[in-house]
Amino acid sequence: MYGGQVSVTGFFADLLLLLGDRLNFTFEGRIPRDGNVWGPLYPNGSFGGLVGELQRGEVDICISGLLTSARRYSFSYTQSPHLII
Repeated sequence: MYGGQVSVTGFFADLLLLLGDRLNFTFEGRIPRDGNVWGPLYPNGSFGGLVGELQRGEVDICISGLLTSARRYSFSYTQSPHLII
């Protein structure tokens, strides 16, 4: 069910829920419409998946275990990997 709503759990979901409560916003978790989760780079220079939806402005934020690459960084602000103790 691509593009459908899914349950979001775990650390990042908890963090987003906390931020949403404090900053008064809601969110929904869903699988990217094209079914590509991570964001493959296509020959035309566009991305699929989470990265593509972010690139095209279809979503405001994506939270995932994505690795930063130079190509992905060229159009979005991403955080460096971090250590949570």
